[in-house]
Parts: sequence; C-alpha cells; structure tokens
Amino acid sequence: MTHLNARTFFLAGVTVHRYRLPAGIGVQEAITQLEANAAVVNAQPNYLYFLQQDQSINKLPQFGNDRVHLSDAHATTKGANIRIAIIDTAIDGTHPEFSNSNISSFDVTDDGGNVDPHGTSIAGILAADAKLTGVTPEAEIISIAAFSKDASGNTVGNTWTVLEATNVALKQGVDILNMSFAGPADPLLEQAMNGAKKQNILPVAAAGNEGPEAATLFPAGYDAVIAVTALDSENKIYSRANIGEHVDLSAPGVGLLVLGNSSGFRTSSGTSMATAYVSGIAALILSANPGADYSILRSMLENSSTDLGEPGKDRVFGSGIPNAAVAIVGLNN
Repeated sequence: MTHLNARTFFLAGVTVHRYRLPAGIGVQEAITQLEANAAVVNAQPNYLYFLQQDQSINKLPQFGNDRVHLSDAHATTKGANIRIAIIDTAIDGTHPEFSNSNISSFDVTDDGGNVDPHGTSIAGILAADAKLTGVTPEAEIISIAAFSKDASGNTVGNTWTVLEATNVALKQGVDILNMSFAGPADPLLEQAMNGAKKQNILPVAAAGNEGPEAATLFPAGYDAVIAVTALDSENKIYSRANIGEHVDLSAPGVGLLVLGNSSGFRTSSGTSMATAYVSGIAALILSANPGADYSILRSMLENSSTDLGEPGKDRVFGSGIPNAAVAIVGLNN
C-alpha cells in the first residue's frame, strides 16, 4: 500500500493513517490481512457520504418559518454568540442573502472543494438575512467544505474529509455540527460523534432520503446525534424519508424556497434542509440559554416539540416538530 498521510482526529480521539491500495487488491481483502497483523489496531474503508437533498419539485412559499414559530422566537433572540459548523460543500458567500451574515469558510478537500447549491442552501436556511429570513441570522456560520466532485461528477465526502472537518469545527469552538449528509455505519465517525457530545457540541444530522423501507443511515443513526426527518407544508412526512427508532425530530423540508448559486433562488426537498432548521433552533436555544449543556439542549429541543403521528416519540416523526418560541424559554422558566 502507499501511505498517503496521517492525522489525529480529536473528537474521535484517534490518530489515523490513510493508504492507497495497489491495483488488484480489494478493500475487504486488504482489511482482512491488516487485521491479522497484531500491530494493527483497526482497519476500515474510507466510507463515502452523500448529500441528502432531492431536485426541485412544485414551487411552494416559504412556509417553514411559520411552522416552527420563528417570528415569536426572534422577538427574543436571533442566535447571537453561537457558532454552527456546516460540514457540507463550499458555499457561495457572495450571495446577496449573506450580506449581513457572519460566515467563515474553510476547506478540507483535496481539490479545493466546489461551490454548490447544497451547502449554500443549508447556510441560507440558517443565516439568510435579506429577502429571506434565516432561522438564526445572528449566529456565526463556520462553513467547512468536506464534499467535492468525484471523477463521475458525483458530490461526495468521505470518512477522512468529514473527520478533518470535525477538527476544524473543534478548533473554531463551534456549538453545533450541521451534517446534512448520510452514509454507512462508520466506527471512526461514531467515535467523533461521541467525542462531540463530551465536548458539549450538539451533532445534528439528516435521517436520509432512501425511503421508509431503507436501512438506518449514519451519522444520524448514532445515539449522540439528533436525527432529523422532513415535513411538507401540512406537517406530513416526506415520502422518501428514512424512518426508524433513531429518528428524533421533524422539521420543514419539502418544497422549501432556498438559495441557489450566485444571486438565485430555487426550491428543494430533503432531510438535509430539515436538518438545518433543527440546527438553527438549537442555536436560538443556546443564545437565549447560554448555560445549557448537551443534555439540556437536547431535552429542550425534544420537550418543545409538537407531537405528530402516533402519541409520543415514534419511528416516523420522532418527538415531532420543535416550537422555537417555546424552546427558547427553557432555563428562564
């Protein structure tokens, strides 16, 4: 194998070496041989992750803010003094909707990343402050490009780039990780999510768009992570959303008016978009309740939610849709 590099990933609490396999050697074959060597602690693939959005469907008005009672919450806070890391594609920071936003950009890809509507849309849901109103327009956005185009033109991230992004997030002192992507179970990423919890960083991730019969996707499937599913304008579940016991919360995510490239707008659907809503509401809670730790913040999100579907937490909607105005009261009661 060719040794490419080594890096300590602090949230995961481990130093990892990355290798390229020679031609003719399969990944599983290499792992089997490596794990037979007593000097090797662990070997795993460099797993791939995919952004959780679908292309535009019927155009709908910007309904999401009303569904989470955002205007009432904004009378108290707009998220000042909170840092949210968006681990995604590079964003278009020149979009007019960001003219009043506080955005810092980083890139951990091998090829300089690529500005993509996905990352820009996620940042817009959180921080737009012109024609659109972001969930938390006064929060600081730490944009970390960990996804870029592969040789086939697909936008992907992998274990290495995502873990690199967690290093940047930790160094930047973020409070929330927004992860609008999904992929296979990944031991290193699970360690990083547990590390984030210990650091009082709240990880929020997309449940996935593979459909109700699909297997659990990750990082949403890890216990330390808030798994978010998507709702339409009538609070009905997104038809392509993954379901399961790990689903924690629901949020607007179908037919949303979001940002496109340059000065444009578009409509988009998916658990990616819903994830940004929950990250934004978490930022509002923290801004209004700076003493909230990981456990308190998670409870405030879940306890403020309007139950949907079967009574109590269920496999489709989780605990329901958070009410931002109720959630921020929290510790001040």
